[in-house]
Amino acid sequence: MELSESVRSGLQLLADRGRFQHEAFAALVQGAFRSLADMQAAATSLDHPELKHIEMTVLKHCHAATATCILEAVKQNADMSTISSCLEDCKLDKERIEHFCTEYQKYKETLEILLGSIGRSPLHITDVSWRLEYQIKDLIGKLKDAAKSLERAAQM
Repeated sequence: MELSESVRSGLQLLADRGRFQHEAFAALVQGAFRSLADMQAAATSLDHPELKHIEMTVLKHCHAATATCILEAVKQNADMSTISSCLEDCKLDKERIEHFCTEYQKYKETLEILLGSIGRSPLHITDVSWRLEYQIKDLIGKLKDAAKSLERAAQM
């Protein structure tokens, strides 16, 4: 499984036991899986009490790296050995890898369905409904511009 250098560095930060104790690691990994599987959980995924002591930029970097790793694994339908070797390369220990793999097994089917629903073709607009208020404001703006131009022409 190929991961970018940024994702690898985020996972290496997550592997640091001094920065992320077991409870904080578990909370971040669970939050990343929940935020991908449930859009409503995304807003509160970093609000866990175990994560309060960690600097927000580090927390966001590690969350993004974890989410990217999860999506890449689901996209490639990676097995446990592939995920384990990738996480070992990022310096995660056996206990953390097992926790990650357990969460992955729990959410894999949901995330496969989610990724499958996105489709392979680019998005396209099917219907556009302009709001009347926007159109009126736009026309008023055009009338004001025309009035200013007319005033300038009259002054010359």
